[in-house]
Amino acid sequence: MKLVLVLKSQYQKDKDYSDTWHVNQIRDAARKTGMEVEVKDFKDLEDAVSSFKNSNFDVVYWKNSNLQGDLKKNIVLNLIGSKKYFNPANIKFPYLKYKLFQYILVERFLNIDSILTFTANTRKELEDLIKSGELTFPFILKKNYGSCGRSVTLIKSKRDLSGLDINYADFIFQEFIPNDGDYRVFMLGRKMIGAIKRKAAPGKVVNNISQGGSAEQVTDERLLKQLEQRSKKIVNYFDLRITGIDYIFDAKRNKFVFLELNTGPEWKGFQKVTGIKVAEKIVQEMKKM
Repeated sequence: MKLVLVLKSQYQKDKDYSDTWHVNQIRDAARKTGMEVEVKDFKDLEDAVSSFKNSNFDVVYWKNSNLQGDLKKNIVLNLIGSKKYFNPANIKFPYLKYKLFQYILVERFLNIDSILTFTANTRKELEDLIKSGELTFPFILKKNYGSCGRSVTLIKSKRDLSGLDINYADFIFQEFIPNDGDYRVFMLGRKMIGAIKRKAAPGKVVNNISQGGSAEQVTDERLLKQLEQRSKKIVNYFDLRITGIDYIFDAKRNKFVFLELNTGPEWKGFQKVTGIKVAEKIVQEMKKM
């Protein structure tokens, strides 16, 4: 069985870089099982197309590459096909990486309580949302596409708005839910392999471990069952073979609400807290393909 791992060429020798660490974890776990492994990148679209068209492979795990643009990547993913690409959701739902897309489908199609999310194409549209009372201070300003808690800002008052210099269409605006942490559920092969509660570092808004937050393993069986039920509904709908799904508990509504999902979740912090060897489990799922 041959596995192709896609990683930017400039990262491949940098063992300390996060993406490289994750790819190396899968590479080493796969080789221990006797799988043939190739780590590659592409110069351009033509190089990417010929790489898969003219080679034999059984499964592809794509972390990142030098291939620029969603359209080009989607062309290559469709060439690979959902039967060989490890996370077929990225082929079936090419806009799944966008948080607004996630919110609309999870909230309105799956009927799973989600964090209130708004869009505004201009400063005036944002101010109108605030004047109408739909969006109230404080609220979260977040890039529509992004990960690891980057580009997230807490807007506390009108004074914070005055300093904004952004392309409003690239951002979403969400209610701020007071909390003592959020929950990351790690789903693999449509099953939950574990969950952690993440807490923000002092002075931080986001709870991500990559932003200095701390974490602890969730062991409460009743809580795990609640999180798993919601998460299974999401992975089954989107055909997610691997994902990290984030929730937060809203004390006012006395319920968990969906925050976002990540189709290429990192697990370094999760593994350290839980002791679960994620790469080995990923390889086990690949063997089933």
